[in-house]
Order: sequence, then structure tokens, then C-alpha cells
Amino acid sequence: MQGARVILKRMSSPSAVPANTPVSYRALVHPEEEGGYWAEIPDLPGCFTQGDTLDEIYHNLAEAIAAHLDLEVDSVRVGLLEIATA
Repeated sequence: MQGARVILKRMSSPSAVPANTPVSYRALVHPEEEGGYWAEIPDLPGCFTQGDTLDEIYHNLAEAIAAHLDLEVDSVRVGLLEIATA
């Protein structure tokens, strides 16, 4: 049981990126056939979100990146929204 505590402690530790350091990422946005969009951050495998509008995607991406990296939302910037083509 002690080994599990060590693993949990490591997983729960804050990110090594200082809180005041802005982090910027490129997002790839995919239109949905039914309407709306989903987006992914190619540099962060497994980091994605969805939204009804591009404005919503932009906002949701900052939250998704912050959650993925254990950062404050204010320290994340989405540098570029690239619309995917088929």
C-alpha cells in the first residue's frame, strides 16, 4: 500500500511550469457533420475538447490544456486555431 501512496503523490504534484509563465499551443479544429466542432492539441496527445462555436472551442481549449497540464487557466494561451480539412 505504501507504493500506491508514492505513485499518487507523484501524479498529484503540480506542474513544473511556473504559474506566471504563459504557455501557448496550436489547436487543430475539426467541424462536425451535425454542427459544432471538436478540437485537439497535437503536441499534447489525449488533450481535446468540443464546442458549438469557434468562440466556445477557443475558451474550452484553454481549460482542456490547463487540466491536461495541471496549470491555471490564466497561464494558458491558444496560439493558433487551425481548421482541419478533409
